[in-house]
Amino acid sequence: MPQYQRREVQDWLNLFEQQKQSGLTAVEFCRQQQINGVRPVIPTFNS
Repeated sequence: MPQYQRREVQDWLNLFEQQKQSGLTAVEFCRQQQINGVRPVIPTFNS
């Protein structure tokens, strides 16, 4: 069974900001943080 960490929306937003501040590409940042290539589920907000 695969091991993964479930992240909430705010966790992803924080990671995006950290990546931006790091100056690394997204790929480099993810490798450094050991974040794999599984895409997060982005919630949609329907009116």
